Amino acid sequence: MLASHQSPRFRSLMSLALLGALILALMWVSPGHADSGRDFAGSFDYTGGSPTGDPVSVTFTMRVFNHGSADVSGATLTVKNPVDRAAIYATFSNILIAKNESVKLSSSISVPRAEYDRWQAGNDPAVEIQYTDVSGNTCVQRVQMMRMPGGVQ
Repeated sequence: MLASHQSPRFRSLMSLALLGALILALMWVSPGHADSGRDFAGSFDYTGGSPTGDPVSVTFTMRVFNHGSADVSGATLTVKNPVDRAAIYATFSNILIAKNESVKLSSSISVPRAEYDRWQAGNDPAVEIQYTDVSGNTCVQRVQMMRMPGGVQ
């Protein structure tokens, strides 16, 4: 017999399930998670842009945080098309981001109308960082971005 959502047993099982989900979520966002692939995150905003025309010219500003365990120097950050990764809208070269620090970058860029409309609809740009780690390996990681309307501090 299945427990009704009104029964004490059902409420106990739901409480345990929620507690388990909370514990997993806390483990996922813990500082130790950065070393398993989410070393970089950032915020972005853009200003300008016209309601018509293609491409659309904007001033793109982003702040990228290094949550990894080492400084990153000589990095290249690229703003790309999320589907066609060969389509690059902006490149920032020779970037230094110390561990647990951030860097603010800004540039005038042109993006296709479709990408601008995606951003207007609340989608984030595809941003990647490429750098050489302390072992000499080339690393490429996606930077998790979040829009900060009103400006990136």
